[in-house]
Amino acid sequence: MSIWELIITAVALSMDAFAVAICKGLSLDRVRPKHMAITGAWFGGFQGLMPLIGFLLGSLFAKQIEAFDHWIAFALLALIGANMIKEACEGDSCPADSSFGFKTMLTMAIATSIDALAVGVSFAMIANADPNFSIAAAVISIGVITFVLSAIGVKVGSIFGAKYKSKAELVGGTADINAGQLIDRVGVYMGLQFPAGAHMEKLALENEAKIPAIKLKANDCKVNLSGAENQAIGLFDKTADPRLTSAYVLNYVTKALSLLAASYEERFGKTEFVFAGGVMSNSIIKSALGKQFNASFATPACSADNAVGIAC
Repeated sequence: MSIWELIITAVALSMDAFAVAICKGLSLDRVRPKHMAITGAWFGGFQGLMPLIGFLLGSLFAKQIEAFDHWIAFALLALIGANMIKEACEGDSCPADSSFGFKTMLTMAIATSIDALAVGVSFAMIANADPNFSIAAAVISIGVITFVLSAIGVKVGSIFGAKYKSKAELVGGTADINAGQLIDRVGVYMGLQFPAGAHMEKLALENEAKIPAIKLKANDCKVNLSGAENQAIGLFDKTADPRLTSAYVLNYVTKALSLLAASYEERFGKTEFVFAGGVMSNSIIKSALGKQFNASFATPACSADNAVGIAC
C-alpha cells in the first residue's frame, strides 16, 4: 500500500469527523484553540484506534482465509465506500451540539470512526499479503490527518456561524406566541378541532364580510402576536362569525410575516426567501407572500405542524 493510497484512505475516513466538527463549530458562540484541540484529539484518537483494533481482530484469522483475503479486503472497502455515498445522499441533519462533555464526545468519536474498524480488518488482509505494510504508519497517518481536519472543521464551522448567525437572529420572529399557536388557540376557542389550521383556512375562504383593519409594527425584527389572539377572540365574541374571525387571524399572520421579510430586505437588500413550516401550507398566506416577495415554499410534507420559518 503506497503512501498516497494511505493518505487518500485517511482523508476519506476522516470526512465524517470533519463534517461533525464543522457542526461543532457552528454550535459555538466563540471557538477557542482548546475546542479545536479537544475535537481533534477525540476524533483523531478514535479514528486511529479503530483501525488498530480491526487489524488485531483481522490478524486472528488472516492465515485461515489467506487464499481469498484480497477479496474480503475489497468487499469491506467497497461496502464502506457505498455506505459513505448512502450517507451523503441521505443528507442527515447537522448534530449541532455545543457540549464537550465526556459522554457527548465519546458518542460522536465512536459514531464517526466505526468505518475505520472495518478498514482495520482489511489492513490485516493486506498485511498478510504484503510484508512491507506497516500498521503503525497507517494508524498514525489516519489519526494525524483526522486530528488536523477535525480541528480545521471546528474553525470552518465557527467562521460560517459568525458570518450568518447574526443575520438569522436579526430576522427574529415573534416576541411572544408563534403563528401556529395563535391559529390553534383562536380555532379551539371557536370550537374547531385541534390543530385548527386547515379548518380556519376553509372558513376564511368562505368569508364575505369586511375584515377589520390590522395595526401591526415590527420592532427590532420582531412582532407580537398575543395581541392578535385577544383581538380575534373579542371579534368572535362580538360577531359569533367563525368565517370572519378566521380570515382576520390568517390576515394577521400574513401581515406579520410580510413585515419580518420586509425588515430583512430593508437591512440586507432584496433576496429570495424560503418559507417553511406547517403554517406555510395555508393557501391564503402563500398566495399573499408569493405576490410580495421572491419566495419559494416548502411542501407540507417537508414542514412540521405549528411552525413557520423564513430562510434566505
